[in-house]
Amino acid sequence: MVSSIRRALLRQAGLITADDTWAGQAATLWVLGDFFDHGPAGLELVQLVRRLQVQAAAAGGMVGALIGNHDILLLAAYWFGAQASPGSGRSFFYLS
Repeated sequence: MVSSIRRALLRQAGLITADDTWAGQAATLWVLGDFFDHGPAGLELVQLVRRLQVQAAAAGGMVGALIGNHDILLLAAYWFGAQASPGSGRSFFYLS
């Protein structure tokens, strides 16, 4: 589940409703990366941000998202898996 703290902050700022739909009208919201570094709800957070992007655009607002280093590592592990890096010889699955 997406953090109740995140939801509470967005609601307090008037950006989402109780059912997680965009309420910010023409407001702009930037969500700063590391979606996958805050527990098991990373995918749910991405899905919420994607929904809010569509809803905000329809209302004249904007939701932007920056990816963080943990998100990049997850994408690299997905794309390159156990393939050895030319520099260190290690893979993205085995960084230690």
